[in-house]
Amino acid sequence: GYANAVSPVDVFFPSSRHGDFSKVAAQVSLLGEGKSLVIPAGWWWFAVATQPSVTLHHIYWDYEHRLGFVEAMWSPYESK
Repeated sequence: GYANAVSPVDVFFPSSRHGDFSKVAAQVSLLGEGKSLVIPAGWWWFAVATQPSVTLHHIYWDYEHRLGFVEAMWSPYESK
């Protein structure tokens, strides 16, 4: 589930328990309206909204599962 993909590291106030966190190099990107960023599988990432927005996060967006993306987005709106 989603909880398996959550890191215990607070990127703004990392604890000494995560000492190697201070050694990492960040890649920063500021996206404009309507822009998307594709992050490779296995990369750790953190996002901050600078204004009210909607973020879509699909944990299995890859070639094998690409056709299921639209169905997954529509499923909450379909009558049962």
